[in-house]
This record gives sequence, C-alpha cells and structure tokens, in this order.
Amino acid sequence: MVDDRFLSSENPASSLPLFTGELVDPEEPLGFNNRRISPTDSLGLPENNPYEVSFRDLEHWQKRYAHMVNEMDGFSVGISLSRYPSGEFTAACTALGPKPQKQKKPRGPISSTDLSSMAKKVMKRAIQNHWRPFNRMFTFTFDPKLSKNIKNDDGTVNHEYAHKEISRTLEAVSLRYQRLCDKVTQNTAGKSGKNWQLSYIRVSEIQPETGNIHFHVLADRHVDIRYLVKIWGQSSNSVHADNINGMRSLKYLFNYIKKGGFLIYGKRYSLSRHLYSEFKPVKIQITGKHARSIFLNFIQSRGNTILQGRGYLGDWGFSLPPPARKGIPSSCHSQFILELAEALDDGGYPDLLQALLG
Repeated sequence: MVDDRFLSSENPASSLPLFTGELVDPEEPLGFNNRRISPTDSLGLPENNPYEVSFRDLEHWQKRYAHMVNEMDGFSVGISLSRYPSGEFTAACTALGPKPQKQKKPRGPISSTDLSSMAKKVMKRAIQNHWRPFNRMFTFTFDPKLSKNIKNDDGTVNHEYAHKEISRTLEAVSLRYQRLCDKVTQNTAGKSGKNWQLSYIRVSEIQPETGNIHFHVLADRHVDIRYLVKIWGQSSNSVHADNINGMRSLKYLFNYIKKGGFLIYGKRYSLSRHLYSEFKPVKIQITGKHARSIFLNFIQSRGNTILQGRGYLGDWGFSLPPPARKGIPSSCHSQFILELAEALDDGGYPDLLQALLG
C-alpha cells in the first residue's frame, strides 16, 4: 500500500502518472532506454531557472531549448549575400550558430576521375574576375623515351612525379615574371608593373591513346616556347601553344577534359596564388527572421522576371551571373539587386543598400 504522503499536492512527484495511477498517453515521446517522459512543466521546477532539470528529463530539455533558440529573432536564421568583382551576385538563407565539429579522418592520396563542380566554378570565377584575358593555352607532355622519367609498371609516367615536375616548371616561370614585375615597379617610382606578372590555370588530363598524363595551362600572356622547353626538360616538341580568346578559353579547356573518366592521382587543377584574392567576394551577413521573410518574398515574386533561365533560382536563394553574360543586360542586373536592397531597407535592414551605394 502506498503512503498517503506520496500523494499529497505538496510533492511534485504526485503529478506524475507513475504515482497517480493515471494511464500514460501512448503518443507521449519515449526517452532514454524507452522510458516515458512527462512534460517538464509538471516536474515542479523553479520558475526563475527552467534549466535545472533532472538527468532523466535531459532529452526533453534539449528539445525545449532548441525550440527556444529557433524562436529568438536575430539569432536563429539570416541571409548571406556575396558580390564578386565581376558583378556575379549570390544570396541565400543561412542558419546561424556554431557548426558541429566533425572528427577529421586520415586522408589518403588525392585521386579523381573528373573535375568536380566546385573546381569548375573556381576556374570560371578566376577567369571572370581577372583583369586581363587568358589568351594562351600551353600543353605540356612527357617524352616516353626519356629514361629520367619515373614510370609505373605499365610504362606510363608516374602521376606524383608528373605533378612535381609541372609545379616546378610553373613556379620557375612565375618567379621570373614576378621578378620582372617587381623590377618595373621599383624603377617607375611605385607604378605597378603587373603587366609583367604571369597568371595561369593548370589542369591535368590523361591521353586516351597512350595512358600518359599531360597538362593544359591557361595563361594571360605569351611565354617563349624555347624557354618553356628548357625549363620543362623534355623533348623539343613536348610543349605546344595555342591562341585562344577571352572567356572562350574556359570552354576550350573544358572541351579538352570532356574525355574524363581516367583516374588521376594528385590535385587535378591548380591556380596562381594571387588569383584567389582577385575573386574574393564582398560578403554581407544580415540576421533575423523578418529579413529572411522579406528576402524569400522578393525572390518568389520577382526572381523569374530577371533570371529568365540565365541564372540559378532555388528555394532558399539565387545566383546571378556577371552582367556581361549574354541575355542579362547590365541595367536589368543592377536594377534587380537594387530592388532587393530597397526591399530590405524598407524592412529595417540597410546593410545591402549601404554596401551598394558606398
């Protein structure tokens, strides 16, 4: 028989089904080890400190805390806006707060059978944001007859060795032109000598006929072939040069590497170090559920009128290509971004408008 003291109203435990004899709602969530959990409000916790909970109620407390954080305006969600020097503009809703730290696993040798979508996007942005067009493409091949080349058992050139050789060659050529750039800058009283600087994008590829690795290098200036052959250290016909035209250079390059599907060990592409800083966007972060609501309503009502299939429109954001792209006039491109900035400004978020006008 249960003591009446345990059923008194002064004892918070008396409100629990375990002591009152009430049936447990089958829809009530299960806790640790499949135990039923009563609502936190029925535990008799102090009003001034709702976080003093028992261990068995931890799971329910976590749910309440997550719900509270989600309801906090200006903390749980926001908008991320990025404007690139080329005029490319991207915007999307974001969830704020710290990201869970994942334990890093040991990484094995890098290998791939094709360029990733991110790699293509990086190369595309590098070309779009560079101040000078990439008008040369150099192809570096290996002479299978040279005994100094490190080869695999099947007679093909070792990929690790090949990547070291192309890195050594490009670094040597870049260093030469960087010295010329610094020298011109020094002799012209601080006037930039960047016309002498060399910028490049390198991509690895496998020749289907031979199975050998070779490299395509997009460059923004011409380099003497005899000098390249000397630094490369292969046969006299191991370096070939093609003239290309501006943005078509990327399409020209992608046409070459469509023959993918071959496994390549090592990083499949690389860029001149200074190119990364050239396409670094100006980022604007706006927090608040109200700002997110304005943003979503804007792209829902006006997104299709400007993109017209030329950009990307998703459920949570959009991406506008540079205004120079065929099909999107510069005036329409600017007007669309300005209208978004004005809509946010009317809602009390002037950040984007200030960035555009400043």
